[in-house]
Amino acid sequence: RDAIAWSYDLLPPNDQALFRMLSVFVGGFDLETAEAVAGQEKIVVLDGIASLIDKNLLRPEKGFGGEPRYSMLETMREFGLEQLAAHGEECQARQAHATYFLALAERAAAYGEMQFSRSRYWIGRLTVDQANLRNALAYFADTGEPIAELRLVAALALFWFQNGSIREGIDRIEGALARAASGPAGLRAQVLAWLALLYWVAGESARAIALCIASEGLATEVEDPVGVALALYYRSLAVGWNADAPLEGVRYAQRSLALTKDYKPTPWFVPFALGDMGQMLTLAGQPERGIPLVEEALAL
Repeated sequence: RDAIAWSYDLLPPNDQALFRMLSVFVGGFDLETAEAVAGQEKIVVLDGIASLIDKNLLRPEKGFGGEPRYSMLETMREFGLEQLAAHGEECQARQAHATYFLALAERAAAYGEMQFSRSRYWIGRLTVDQANLRNALAYFADTGEPIAELRLVAALALFWFQNGSIREGIDRIEGALARAASGPAGLRAQVLAWLALLYWVAGESARAIALCIASEGLATEVEDPVGVALALYYRSLAVGWNADAPLEGVRYAQRSLALTKDYKPTPWFVPFALGDMGQMLTLAGQPERGIPLVEEALAL
C-alpha cells in the first residue's frame, strides 16, 4: 500500500484525480466509459490514461471486438477508492458510473437491437461489462433509486435470457420489484413480463403464467397495447410449449398479434410470436397452418 501511495503522490493533480475516478470501474473500462465518468471533471482522459499506463498504474488490454480496454490491479483500485472517499468524490463518481451503464443497457435494449442485426454486438458489449453493470445495480439499490434500478433490470432482462443467466436475472428482477413497489405501472408491467419469461425458461410455467396475468393487468391499466401483447406472447409460451396444450398457446399468441397488427413500428417480438405460433400449430398436427406462419416470421 505504501508503494502505491508513493507512486500516487508523485502524480500531477490531474492524473491523481483521474486515477481516483477510474477506480470506480470494476473489471476494466474503455475510453468511452472513462470519458463519460471522469471527463465531467474537465480532465483530459486520453492523455491521463497514457500517463497512468506509463507509470504502471493502469494496464492496457484488448477489449470486445479488439477495442482498447484498460484495467487496474485490485490493490490499486482499493487504494483509489480510499482516495475517492477521502476527497469527497465517491458519491459523484458512483452516480456518474451507474448513470452511464443504465444508458448503455437501455441503448442495447432499444428498438429491438439485441434481437436483430446487432444482437451479437450488444451481447458481447454487455458481457465484457457485466461487473460494471452489477455494480450499477448495487449502487441504485444501495442509494434508494428503485426506479433507476427497475429501468436497468428491464434493459438487461433480454441479455440475461440470451446469455443463459436465468437465475441471476430472476434474483435481480425480484429484488428490484420489491424495492420499487410503487413504481410506474407500465414499467412494472414490462419487468413482470420479463420475469415471467425467465421463470418459464427455468421450468416454472405456473409461476410464469401468474406473472403474465399480473403484467397484462398493469399494462391494461395504463392503456399500453404493446405491453399487453408482450404479456400475452410470453403466456402463450408458458402454456403452448406443452404437448397437451399447444392450441391454447396459439390462442394467446393470436390475441397478442391482433393487438400489434396495425402498430408502427412493428414490435420486436412479433416475428417470434408468429414463429412460435407456427411451431405450436405444427406440434398440434396442423402443419398446413403452421408452416406459412413460420415463413412469415422468417421474412420479418
